[in-house]
Amino acid sequence: MMAIATAVTLGTATPGGGFPVYGDAVAATVNATDPSLDVKTRNTKGRTENVPRLEAGTLDLGLMGHGEVAGRDWLLLFRGYVHDLVEAVRAEVATGATLDETKPRVIAKLAPVYEKPFSAYGDYRPWRTQILGNIERTFALVS
Repeated sequence: MMAIATAVTLGTATPGGGFPVYGDAVAATVNATDPSLDVKTRNTKGRTENVPRLEAGTLDLGLMGHGEVAGRDWLLLFRGYVHDLVEAVRAEVATGATLDETKPRVIAKLAPVYEKPFSAYGDYRPWRTQILGNIERTFALVS
């Protein structure tokens, strides 16, 4: 008796762009190499639709625009990062810290949890460089 393949829905983006083509190629490759999976693509509005659909459970995977295909675990990690970043910057602003004082403190606070998972690409867009821009933008919004 043949086992039933697990259905997986991959959100791509709008027709005519590169993401549906990439998504179709990913689905075809997975389906050809892993008979336990049945990956189907769904055209979406891109990450602005994929993220809420991942949260709601109506997509299993979604293309985010950069990096690898994202699932719920990545979404939860990223949501935690954004929350923790904002809260850490707010806490520094509340003490009267300057932006220059805030940067190393926020990095030290977030690095133990977020540096490794956000450093998957090594020297390309290193986490400690990228977080500086995130801290600056957040500082400007909350101060």
